[in-house]
Amino acid sequence: MKQLLISLLLVSLSMEVTISATPSLAQSSNCPTLEAASLSGRSDTSLRSSMTQYFRRRGRTGEVYNLVVIGKYGMAYWWTRDTATPIAIFLNRNSLRKAYILDNGSSTNSLVAIGFPRSTAVCLQQLLNESGI
Repeated sequence: MKQLLISLLLVSLSMEVTISATPSLAQSSNCPTLEAASLSGRSDTSLRSSMTQYFRRRGRTGEVYNLVVIGKYGMAYWWTRDTATPIAIFLNRNSLRKAYILDNGSSTNSLVAIGFPRSTAVCLQQLLNESGI
């Protein structure tokens, strides 16, 4: 019994070391963590609300979720009953300047084409993927 407890302890310790030593995809490429790219509760709610209103005024139904931000650039998902479509976001401080629903996907090249720096586009895509759907 004592040997079994020691074995279980060693296995759990080695699993903990393995898990904590494995960086997330975004962290492994010099990107901020998901936590660092997420806005505080009040700022997040305010920005998501203004983006939702922005798109609804343009005839799109849905909601904005999974917002990640690096500097003046951001990404999120436009959720409808059936889909989660990526959104590219340009910010002035923590307020919306411009946003695009990326109906044709959010490749790095499409983000660069609308004005995102390449490294920021790569990081935001990785962070958005980490945020989950």
